[in-house]
Amino acid sequence: MTRLTIGLPVYNGANLLARSIENLLKQTFTDFVLVLNDNASTDGTAEICAAYARRDQRVQYYRNAETVSWNENFRITLERAQTPYFMWATHDDIWLPRFAEENIALLDANPKAVCSVSKIIYFSPSGERKLAADTGPLTGTPAERIKRLFMLMDSCGRLYGVYRTEALRASVPAGLHIYAADWLFVALTLLYGDHLEVEEVLLEREAQAFGHYIHRFGRTDGFTPTWLDWAVPMWRFNNELRARLPQDVWRAVLPGLVYLNLRQCGLMLENRVPAVKNATRPLRNLAANLFHRRWRASHAD
Repeated sequence: MTRLTIGLPVYNGANLLARSIENLLKQTFTDFVLVLNDNASTDGTAEICAAYARRDQRVQYYRNAETVSWNENFRITLERAQTPYFMWATHDDIWLPRFAEENIALLDANPKAVCSVSKIIYFSPSGERKLAADTGPLTGTPAERIKRLFMLMDSCGRLYGVYRTEALRASVPAGLHIYAADWLFVALTLLYGDHLEVEEVLLEREAQAFGHYIHRFGRTDGFTPTWLDWAVPMWRFNNELRARLPQDVWRAVLPGLVYLNLRQCGLMLENRVPAVKNATRPLRNLAANLFHRRWRASHAD
């Protein structure tokens, strides 16, 4: 039985798609299928996907009948997996050859863990390279794991780790229309086990400009923003999380969730009203210092 599915959901990614596919096909771990799930693209994506499917028997190409939300296209891609391990990929990132091999080896050695991800570098068009700050291991009780996730949350690159398929599938609800759905997916997997880290940079991701996701707010998430979404962008996320966490876990993770909400409210305000940036950034920094100090104190040796 094939052990790994690499799922690549894509919409209008023709500019860099071939590079990503080539990187994935060069993985030293070769026991995989690569599922290309085209979200009814209107550029040359379909032609590129079809060409690779003809060229390599490990490549499977599917095309949605119509464009769906970002969240739904990721879920559809995951649902096509029939292997014990799964990882999402994108059309614009770069995987070093041993990414799958090293992460699967770590999961094989730790059967209670549900995810493994390497360290990640973010690169910009200007050539700047920055190590992701939020890929470290998440261990302990479910509440401890989720709370630490929220306190560390930045880019959520761990979404692109290698997962045990059933744990991930159980964490990706159908019909989900919220901002920060990727954060919810990752948080829910922590109910099922630890996240581990390969202590080596094996994934390079393109850094997005400030406000990138806010500019797309609602349009790719599957909902039309209301005044409440603009004021509290994570309220839908909060409701979905509360509905899916045991009550004791929900109460335990609230401090981290409050911090995450405050940070996103500040980012939304700064993006919508740039003139307030100088005023709101110190407040966000203060919140970070207060919450992180509390976190460090509660986990001191």
